[in-house]
Amino acid sequence: MKTNSVIRTLCGSNLLLPLLVFMFILSACSSEERLPELKNPILFNGQIYSEIGNGGGGSWRNGDRIGVFAFKSGTTLQQNNILDNNSNLPFITEGTGLFQSQVKNIYSPEDGSPMDIIAYYPFTIGLTDYTFPINILTQTDFLYSNNLTNIRGNTGNNQLNFIRPLSKLVINISPKTSDVNLSQLEAVMRGAKTKANFSLATGTLTVDENSAADVSLIVSNIGAGQQRISMWVLPEAAPNDTEILFSVGNASYILKLPYVFESGKEHIYSVELDLVDTGGGGNPEPPIIVVPFAYMEIPVSMNGELPPNTVEIRHKVGNRNWLNTSLPLPGGGAIRNYTVLYDIQNRLPVWVAYPLHPIYLASGNRTDDWQFDPQLPGRYQPVLLSSWRSRTTELFDRGHVLPSADRSATQQLNATTFYFTNFVIQNRSMNQGTWENLESQVRRWSTTRPNDTIYVVSGQIMYPTPRLDAVDNNGVASNKPAYMYKALLRRNMTTGAFTSIGFKMENENNSAPHTQRIISVRQLEEETGFTFFPTLPEGIAASIKENTNMNLF
Repeated sequence: MKTNSVIRTLCGSNLLLPLLVFMFILSACSSEERLPELKNPILFNGQIYSEIGNGGGGSWRNGDRIGVFAFKSGTTLQQNNILDNNSNLPFITEGTGLFQSQVKNIYSPEDGSPMDIIAYYPFTIGLTDYTFPINILTQTDFLYSNNLTNIRGNTGNNQLNFIRPLSKLVINISPKTSDVNLSQLEAVMRGAKTKANFSLATGTLTVDENSAADVSLIVSNIGAGQQRISMWVLPEAAPNDTEILFSVGNASYILKLPYVFESGKEHIYSVELDLVDTGGGGNPEPPIIVVPFAYMEIPVSMNGELPPNTVEIRHKVGNRNWLNTSLPLPGGGAIRNYTVLYDIQNRLPVWVAYPLHPIYLASGNRTDDWQFDPQLPGRYQPVLLSSWRSRTTELFDRGHVLPSADRSATQQLNATTFYFTNFVIQNRSMNQGTWENLESQVRRWSTTRPNDTIYVVSGQIMYPTPRLDAVDNNGVASNKPAYMYKALLRRNMTTGAFTSIGFKMENENNSAPHTQRIISVRQLEEETGFTFFPTLPEGIAASIKENTNMNLF
């Protein structure tokens, strides 16, 4: 009775309707689950990992587009695993590397399950079987990323680490004499494969072995009578039969390219060309001079010849599972491990050159697997199953030139540092003290900026009069170096800038820290007779090699 009276009173006073509206709003505001959920799209930032490009890896341009796939985490890229139609979506950048969607954004699944991301460049409509066709006749760059896995929710700007499966061939051509005119130079590549398919699902490149064709090359004038050829080529897993025919009128020369092409690498040849009229065939005299600089870190002798009694041994990583596969790896097949210039008479390495990057590193995995280098007959190597025996009172170590810890990703990789061609007679206190501290410092530099690559040349300088201070396990004496040195070059993957620094230490018991053993790379060149990092651009090499400030490295 009282309730009805109240209702009649409210209705009579016109307060019922506003009250009901107020109660509805209050109820809605107190129920958060009734509000629509605001979702953030997943954002992408692209980083190119390659030794090719401006400052290493190259940079994005305004308008560059990538294709992106999102699929169930832990599965393969195929139709049944695609999430929410996120298949081959175009994303575009203004040149900053931050990519925005052009068609639809990618969101995390409603159920919170993880997803994997695969991306490639350049975006192409209508890819079939998730395969990207490559034809070097179009000279189109190609990039691939599969590092983003187990993505849950919007975790900010997810970085896509792009690798470059193709190789770059660069030939710098100079006239051998001032009267040679190369302005009308033409070039044709013969024997090179031109087509391949890249599987986005597996990250593998399959070359069409039947696609060899003659390719007319673009020859660019770079001034001072010099010409340059720069082109994308397919990587070769074995020595190839590729050759280049140079010609000016009836004058011609055929250049054989003996080295393999490696994915993500720039292979540079410097050529001095003397073309004479041969009536349309044959090679002229004197012959062309070719100096291949296959890798940034490999030194070249200043007089153009290797020291007497030396051989160059190049070790590669054929099994990519030997590397730290939690990081983005270069595309293609074999990856370089290290190169040794070995003195077969003195039975020790002159230098060991290698790239240092976190893909080669992990914790532990030291093997102590002392063994002969399989690429050199054992008679030229010391037997070091146990340490050198001193012929003096000094204590010696089997001193790694490429440190064991610099190749610690797996035990298989680490075992390659225990080849007898990688050891010198080293003072024990120096090896386990200041030299080891320097080695640790270089690894810290590598892991502090893991996007960068540090190129290392580690070598020795002999006494003016050889010192046979120790014998191997068979009693054969070997020379003890007077000094050990390191020449370092760093390429900043973000800015493209190069920095260098050098260290030189007496191979004696000396407690002075490595910070007091700094020397410029330029001075090391003068003392050793080698040009370090010979593919540095000439315009900047001189200033870069003068640095002695550790803070700038």
